[in-house]
Amino acid sequence: MISTRCLRKSATGSDKWGLSLEHFLLKSKSISLYRKAIRGTRGIPYQQARSETLQWLRSDFQRNAMESDVERIKHRLECMQREIKNNLPNYDWSMCPEGGFPRFWR
Repeated sequence: MISTRCLRKSATGSDKWGLSLEHFLLKSKSISLYRKAIRGTRGIPYQQARSETLQWLRSDFQRNAMESDVERIKHRLECMQREIKNNLPNYDWSMCPEGGFPRFWR
């Protein structure tokens, strides 16, 4: 969910390009959410339903892959977490905070 358009030149002035800290944190959060969602599909008993759910997850993450605005990325991650939680009720979401993302993400 993180675009290469959000790359910036490093603060040292070298020719290396990198993500801002906030983009880096959002990227790791989106990868973590994607992995949790993939694990959550393991509880779907029907193979066709599981493959359709995996296709939906992949397409949704790919559709938002080029987003570079931090606020839109945060909003999209919150929406995805809500959608995944509603559509994959078998997954144990006890590790996620009750209010969604931690306060520093908002």
